[in-house]
Amino acid sequence: MKLDTRFPHPGPRIPILGDIFGADRHRPTQHEMVLTERLGPIFERKLLDVHLTIVTGASLAAECNDEERWARALAGPTMKFRGITGSGLFTARTSDPLWGSSPE
Repeated sequence: MKLDTRFPHPGPRIPILGDIFGADRHRPTQHEMVLTERLGPIFERKLLDVHLTIVTGASLAAECNDEERWARALAGPTMKFRGITGSGLFTARTSDPLWGSSPE
């Protein structure tokens, strides 16, 4: 999957390690909030080989969770985990009948 590089990201980005030196292991959530103020409501983080798109704010989060517009994507570790656990809350596909069902 090609990463959309139009999203801002904290710099500098180091080959292989990505944004690892820009992370705060003592206060990670507070640090992401500071990045939100600096980079805007949507930005990218790359840590080692993991690419994350950070979306902040209730309205953007609601758009991302709108199942009429988006489908669940399983990739990377989640796909491997699905092979072990089967369908579940974090591993079901949108088309899976278990997705969105309530326990009886």
